[in-house]
Amino acid sequence: MKRLFSALAVWLALGCSSPTGPAELPLRVTTTDAAVQLENVSKRPIFYFLYEREAAALINWAACVEPACPSLAPGARTAIPYPAIGGYAPGKGEAIVWWWVAIPGAAGGRGAGPVHAVIIRL
Repeated sequence: MKRLFSALAVWLALGCSSPTGPAELPLRVTTTDAAVQLENVSKRPIFYFLYEREAAALINWAACVEPACPSLAPGARTAIPYPAIGGYAPGKGEAIVWWWVAIPGAAGGRGAGPVHAVIIRL
């Protein structure tokens, strides 16, 4: 019984650990006074989408893995000026950065993997 409780405690601790802890996320997100900076620190291309947080509830979008979709090659960086963020207006304080990777899809194609999100202060 003691082992069961110990195993349960370890499982809960791992399941409740913070994603911003010591584990390295594949997309590094930082902000400056004028732009959101994204850096792909993984070995796979990362696709992304940014939108102002309050306006995000009003949009309908889908993760995209086509060549024309915004993405970062492994090791690449980009800066997105605040006015280029969807729904942004001066005085807005937060945005959401969604990111995902392409995974094998049906009939040899590709699809979007799980979509992750981080809220950032502008």
